[in-house]
Amino acid sequence: MRFIGITPSQQEDTGRITISQQFLEAVARAGGLPILLPLWGDAAPQWEEMLSRMDGLLLSGGGDIDPALFGEEMMPQSNPPSPLRDAEELYLCRRALSMNMPILGVCRGAQVLNVALGGTIYQDIPTQCPAASNHRFPQQPAEKVHPVRVLPGTLLSAITGMGEDAVNSLHHQSLKALGQGLRINALAQDGIIEGVEAADGRFILGLQWHPEILSAVHPEAQAVFDAFIRACPETKPERICAMRLIGLTPSVDDKTGRITVNQDYLDAVCRAGALPVLLPLLADAPAQWDAMIDQLDGLLLTGGADVCPETYGEEKLPLCGETAPLRDRQEFYLCRKALERHLPILAICRGHQMLNCVLGGTLYQDIAAQYKDELRHPCYEVPRDQVHSVAVEKGSRLHQITGLDTLHVNSRHHQAICRLGQGLVVTARANDGLIEGVELPGPDFVVGVQWHPESLSDYVPDAQALFNAFVNACGGKA
Repeated sequence: MRFIGITPSQQEDTGRITISQQFLEAVARAGGLPILLPLWGDAAPQWEEMLSRMDGLLLSGGGDIDPALFGEEMMPQSNPPSPLRDAEELYLCRRALSMNMPILGVCRGAQVLNVALGGTIYQDIPTQCPAASNHRFPQQPAEKVHPVRVLPGTLLSAITGMGEDAVNSLHHQSLKALGQGLRINALAQDGIIEGVEAADGRFILGLQWHPEILSAVHPEAQAVFDAFIRACPETKPERICAMRLIGLTPSVDDKTGRITVNQDYLDAVCRAGALPVLLPLLADAPAQWDAMIDQLDGLLLTGGADVCPETYGEEKLPLCGETAPLRDRQEFYLCRKALERHLPILAICRGHQMLNCVLGGTLYQDIAAQYKDELRHPCYEVPRDQVHSVAVEKGSRLHQITGLDTLHVNSRHHQAICRLGQGLVVTARANDGLIEGVELPGPDFVVGVQWHPESLSDYVPDAQALFNAFVNACGGKA
């Protein structure tokens, strides 16, 4: 299965990385394995390691590119850039081009491709092209709102069979001067460039509209992803993989259809010397789930929404919060498979609860209602503050990792382990007796904690030590 790296957006106010689920579904329908790349900053070794594992690069949509990268000063109409994302995408794009790796750029991604090849961008279409039509329809993302003309004899024409058709449109910027080696394959009626491709016939394709949004119902949109995956090699020469690959499970925002993860998880894994990637959410797709596990050296089950009580055989009570049934099913499957394959597992907060459920345990759906309220556990307003202590069981793996009898932890949960799962032992408890840490005895690294060490890991040594030990337990695939 082809491994497709997809670049993310970053939510500047929350520090989370995010991607539309529609990108992942379109790639999966085409037979690829979509993996969301992290944002690392100036980290060429990690980028090179990731490129060595990838079969194709998908540059996704998002915010504006810094105009300084194409030699211009920022106009007032241009939105603030994301320097981290700009640097990473331009590096990955240029290296993928040099490696003859297939590239698909969507909206912002088409602009990144153009800039990577020396082209320029209109920073704001209405200001710089006043005669142009409206190209930004944020309230109609799935509607075909204006026509484009696909030029005959182009790769895009061969893929889609389109001559003149309408597309959706969510952009206020567009390509101006073409990058070296690109040719136009689609134009709007007002002359705005809507698509480009490599003039030498390689699969290097940039589209200004959003085919991922249309792909579930419009065959010509899905055909773009089908052709992209077909262009990726069936088999890749033997991969030289120096870093261990850690798969992180994502949260999902049902309101926006985006998957997301806190950047703190990625940073903690990177500091430990491994390569973190965000796994996609794919509906009831065991083949893709197995392919994910095949790629990984370790599985990190992250925090997020409440585990659905049906997972552990109970009815949902009123005080149970929002659940994510698709995430429950996928994480349950991945966790069980990881246990069967003796893959190291680090489970955090919700992940710690999911691990318990996979092994037949149950949860308190609401601590205050079902346990006792002597100690306040959900302190959501201070995510990085150490708000209470936990006693660590001597002789446990957690004790060996931290070297401490007592840990001071943050706390962002209103649910917790009730009945312990089969084989698990308790490694930490809060002062009120609530279970805060578990592990499976034996040689396999299977550790769960109820707090959020990723949010402490940049300044609390015992928190980073947990990620270091996890990564050290991962063998790595040659």
